[in-house]
Amino acid sequence: MDFIPLRIHLSNFLNDLSSQTVNLDGTSLSLSSLVAVARHKATTTIIESTRQNVQASRDVLLEKLEADISIYGVSTGFGGSASTRTRDHLGLGLALFQMQHCGVIPTASDHLTFMSMPESWVRAAILVRINSLVRGHSGVRWELPVALQQLLTENIIPLVPLRGSISASGDLSPLSYVAGSIMGNPSIKVYDTCSQTGQRVLVSSPVALANHNILPLVIQAKEHLGLLNGTAFSAAVASLALYDTVQLAFLTQVCTAMATEALLGSRGSFLPFVNDVARPHPGQIDVARTILALLTDSQLARTPQCDTRVQEDKGTLKQDRYALRTSPQFIGPQIEDIHSALMTVTNAMEKTRLALHHLGKILFAQATEMMNPDTNKGLPPSLAATDPSLNFHCKGVEISLAAYISELGFLANPVSTHIQSAEMHNQAIKSDPIINFTALDLRALQYNLVEGFRDIIEGATARYFWTKEPLSPVEYRRCERSKLTLTESGIGTGKGAESRDSDLISPHERGPRFAPDIPCASLVIPGTTERLQERRLQEGETGKEAFRSPQTPALAFFEEQISDVNVNVESNNISDLSDSTLSDDEYLASSRSSVTSMESITGDVLSAPDDTLIRELKTIFIETFWSNTTMDAEEQVRTAVDSVVNRLLREAFQNSDSFDFSVLRTVLPEYRASLEKDCLNLVRRERKHFLTSPMGELPTPALLGLGSRRIYTFVRKELGIRMHGVENLVLFEGGLNSQGPTTGESISLIYGVRNFLVKRIHVLT
Repeated sequence: MDFIPLRIHLSNFLNDLSSQTVNLDGTSLSLSSLVAVARHKATTTIIESTRQNVQASRDVLLEKLEADISIYGVSTGFGGSASTRTRDHLGLGLALFQMQHCGVIPTASDHLTFMSMPESWVRAAILVRINSLVRGHSGVRWELPVALQQLLTENIIPLVPLRGSISASGDLSPLSYVAGSIMGNPSIKVYDTCSQTGQRVLVSSPVALANHNILPLVIQAKEHLGLLNGTAFSAAVASLALYDTVQLAFLTQVCTAMATEALLGSRGSFLPFVNDVARPHPGQIDVARTILALLTDSQLARTPQCDTRVQEDKGTLKQDRYALRTSPQFIGPQIEDIHSALMTVTNAMEKTRLALHHLGKILFAQATEMMNPDTNKGLPPSLAATDPSLNFHCKGVEISLAAYISELGFLANPVSTHIQSAEMHNQAIKSDPIINFTALDLRALQYNLVEGFRDIIEGATARYFWTKEPLSPVEYRRCERSKLTLTESGIGTGKGAESRDSDLISPHERGPRFAPDIPCASLVIPGTTERLQERRLQEGETGKEAFRSPQTPALAFFEEQISDVNVNVESNNISDLSDSTLSDDEYLASSRSSVTSMESITGDVLSAPDDTLIRELKTIFIETFWSNTTMDAEEQVRTAVDSVVNRLLREAFQNSDSFDFSVLRTVLPEYRASLEKDCLNLVRRERKHFLTSPMGELPTPALLGLGSRRIYTFVRKELGIRMHGVENLVLFEGGLNSQGPTTGESISLIYGVRNFLVKRIHVLT
């Protein structure tokens, strides 16, 4: 993929525009140079050596005219009127301009945006036309490309109608407005910079030329056709669109990597055997390598494991769904088409539009999979961070995405099937590329997804840490700031960070793997039963009474066991990374510190071996809790607690000779109520923590791959866009949007700085 060279070339201009120049010699104009001039006003220079070719071409024309040779467009009419003849070459040129100045430009300024081309398009078209003229093929004077260059240098940009060109022999009408500008036509308006306010203002072309001491150019024979008879606008806008498409294609791969992390997907889909060996298509290979690189260091993406027995992975999703698993095969052909388009810009817009539609299609599939509680491995419906009865966060976003995809599908239809004969049936076949450009704005779709992806990964991170053993209702949130790093399969083994990745791919993994392991007390905490029994034996209790005695609640014992942890957590200093002065490396280091700081603290408390019943109770609670994400927290917790209690009752009946049911009837209601209350408090506290804590107290960046991390830190830290759900948490206290911007405003902010997102991640591959 040519993304990296393009981006580096453009960056060279952006780093120091004052010392960077685009040299125009007719042969070496690059895509990134065009972008630098069109969007960043890079300086241009016409190479002096091209003057000889331009003059030679002009001399040939003058010789023909001197000999009274009939020349199309110089002594004849145009197109279907080419049977007419004239020796009034200048009058013929003015008649051509008069005929082409037919674009619709409303007088009301608020309509100009919808009816005229952006200045960047016009700057790019002027640049392309200069580059073509200096080749010496058009019979124009040297003064003509120089006059066009002055428009770029002084930033005098014509107001050009958006519609009206069919790009047959050229973009005639749009280029006629450029010609009218250098001629000083008073009816042609241009954008100029006001010397007093510094704002862009719309003035007539002679006024703008006078403001910059530029004399209007008198057009000579053949120069009218030399200006108009070229597809500068089509080539220019197509080039800008292709440059954006390259970036969007790369961002699609970044979003796919983020979706893989959010959905706890497998790296296996991107490994070399599948893509380099089994199906070695160039685009597929490139996409797989890019996504795999973006997943570097990710602790959420799973790594393929050795074979497992049928019973070991029963109930798990054996492979990722198509939106993730086949993404290299799906995105790869689009990359190949885009690469081909970069080589032949003028013929490529049909495939480019179709490629963009396909990129949008796979992103939509990934988004809907993440928003659907039936497919998102335990994420809440619509990515709602609070109770789903009063929070429908991404439901509106999903509807918007569907609208975008519908429009993309409509615009992806080939324009070539709608070509109409024009101009006295002289132009019966043409390309109409200008129409294609309206289909090239996938940004809103992609940055809608970025907003959703951030919340997904934030939630997945929360659930990743919630799988650790809880501490106490009082201290849980404080300990969560430091984030326990043991996974469920590692609990009770003392495993550290080095084994975390293998834990994540445990064959026992169920769909909603990363979920709060909220149940507490002796029934669900490894080793607590043994320690409780040991303590009671020391206090004089014996036998079965040590287990079933209601006088010493297990929760109190557990809270006592972690009292030392509470002290350590209190003294744990956590940096507030909302300070924008922190570098990305400092931000990541602090985040990783908060992730790992609790490992040594919890090792002693949680190191006792787990027993079969406790493991089963934990699994039951987790799976029940996260298979009911459509419920509000209170009902969700109650249902999960019920499942634990039911399993305990079954255990009691299976071992009826060992249980004192009279004591069980006394203990169980108290335990059930206490467990339900504590678990609900934990859920509410953790929600509040993630929704209201400073950036530095959340460990998300340390869990992400390189690509996701760059996006996440930029949006969260530098743009200051928080996780959605604070208003829902406080039940809209203070009114709608009193706690922050709308979802659309946040997405719009990301959209507004889209180029910076690309800049942040381009170095990764």
